[in-house]
Order: sequence, then C-alpha cells, then structure tokens
Amino acid sequence: KFSERDQELVKTLIRADIVKSIPGLGMQGLLFGGILASILYLMVTRGDFERAVPTLTIFAFAGYRLMPALQSLYQSMSDMRFSDAALTSLCAEIRSVPHVSALEVAGGSSEGRPLKIRNGLSLEDVSYTYPEAAHPALRGLSIDIPVRSAIGLVGSTGSGKTTAIDVLLGLLRPEAGALSVDGTPLSDGDIREWQRVIGYVPQQIFLSDETIEGNIAFGVPSKSIDRAAVERAARAADLHDFIVTELPDGYDTTVGERGVRLSGGQRQRIGIARALYREPDLLILDEATSALDNLTEQSVMKAVRTLEGDKTIVLVAHRLSTVRTCDRIYMLNQGRVVASGTYDELIANSPEFRALAELA
Repeated sequence: KFSERDQELVKTLIRADIVKSIPGLGMQGLLFGGILASILYLMVTRGDFERAVPTLTIFAFAGYRLMPALQSLYQSMSDMRFSDAALTSLCAEIRSVPHVSALEVAGGSSEGRPLKIRNGLSLEDVSYTYPEAAHPALRGLSIDIPVRSAIGLVGSTGSGKTTAIDVLLGLLRPEAGALSVDGTPLSDGDIREWQRVIGYVPQQIFLSDETIEGNIAFGVPSKSIDRAAVERAARAADLHDFIVTELPDGYDTTVGERGVRLSGGQRQRIGIARALYREPDLLILDEATSALDNLTEQSVMKAVRTLEGDKTIVLVAHRLSTVRTCDRIYMLNQGRVVASGTYDELIANSPEFRALAELA
C-alpha cells in the first residue's frame, strides 16, 4: 500500500516539475519571437536594419534582465499552488489531534502517573519485518536491560540496532514477541506513558535559533520552562560551567540556526541535557557520538558515564570505545544476538567481536 502511494507521489512530483518548466520555455519563446517580430517590423517600416539595432538591443537587454525575475515569480506561485493541498491536509490533521498541554510535554500527565522501571525491561523473542522487505530486520531478538544498568548494542550496518531501538521507543510494534517492563508486556495503551519515561539522544541534534534554555527544554512554552530543571540537566550533561563562564548571556544565549555558534560536542551535550530535562528513567543514545572526533567523543562520554548507576542507559555505537564500560554488550548480526557479555568477555570469547575491535 505504501509502495503504491510512494509511486503515485513520485509521478506527481515529476509532472509538477514538467509543468513548472513549461512557462519558462514559453516565455523564452515569446521573448525571442517578439525580438524577431520587431526586427521584421522595423525592416519593413524603416527599411534600414542598422538604425533598428539600438532599439532591438534595448528590447533584448530588458528581456534578458526581466526573464529570471518572471521565472522566479512563476516558480514561487507554482510551488505555493502545488503545496496548498498538502498544507491543507496537514493543518486538518493537526487540528484533529487532541491538545497536548505544556505539562504533558514536560513529562507529566493529568491522566495518571507515568510508568516506572523498577526491576528492568526486556525485548523478548522480538521479530519484525519492514513492509515489502525480503528479510526480517529482527529475528527472535531477546535483550535484558536491568534497572540502572548500562547496556551497549553494537554490530555492522543493517544488523538490526536501529530497529531494536525503534521497538524500545514504542515506534514499531513487534510482529512476534514483546517489549516488557518489570516482566509485564506493554500494550498499545501503555505506549504514550512509556515514552514519557524515555530520554532519547539521536546522532544529529536539532537546535532551533533560540536560547540555550529554550533548546534544553525544547517543546515547552517559554513561560512553562523550569529553570532549575534546565540547570540540573545541564550539570548532568557537563554543560553548566561552559554556559555560565563562556557564553555572554548564560542560559539566555542564542545558539543560532541548528546551533552554528556551538561546537559539535557542545551541541551533543545540549541533546543529552534535553533528554535529561524530564528526568527519564531510561536514556537511549543512538550513535550520539559517531559524528564526533575521538577527543570530543571522550569528553561527551565522560558526561554520560557520570549517569551510570543512576539511569538505565542504552548505548548504540559503531565505535567499541563508546560501550567499553557498559555492564553488558550485545552484538547483533542479521537481527539476532550473536554474542553478549562484558567487553573483556567478548574480546576473549567472541571472534566476531574481536574482529570488530581490531578494525576500530
């Protein structure tokens, strides 16, 4: 079903590009046709082509300068008309979604207390296949994550790490098996409550052109931001000292679009602080340091390791140095766990893990 819609969208985009290009070609044809008609007219009426050259030059130059502006104007009008239907549907969808209060965004709920991890969580014999995929992304995957432990997930590209994380986040529903918390499988009705106890740090941190405080408490209206919670999260991410000593306006400093005024490590720390703002029970770092250089990664991971023993942490990484201190590491291949243990145990007992370590 998705493939059919996707193909329809591709065809529509191709048709839209063709339609957008037609007026430009048409205007060019009109311009040159007008110049040719002017030449013929002046030759017939004046009989002297040389005297008509200055007039034709003015027309040609004016057309040359006017053409890009006309094309740009039509392009903008065409884009607006093409996007109108999608924008109308999107606005209708947004209006149909129940209002989410600032309290809910901040992690609270007016409907009851969020789920809490008391003993641990687990993926139990989980299998999942993406629509129209030839092979399953997960095949009977089982992972145990005790409360307040640090767990690492490693493996080559396509091994199933991202899919496993999406199941943990409640974004994908397993075809078989279950995501369980304290031994109880989560139902569809539990997912929203479950997601409130998760802090997620992706590889690419989105930062808007606003203050440090606003980016840490991302999604919370400015009047509802808890400054004490922002500072607590920044301290936990080893960011507070930098903010108060090196930024001109402290937490009120504007970071620029996508955080252009900050370094990569500082942006990642803001992402960690953002995930900690709501005081989650579970912190997931999905290759959060893979785009950083080794020194910056070590600095960021130092901040993460201070949380070990206080938060339940799941680290997804390509670099084995990122997961070296984890309580347990799971190595995935083709959607299965092929080895697990501490770093030293895997080095000693797993040829696959040892080979991966040698490549690092």
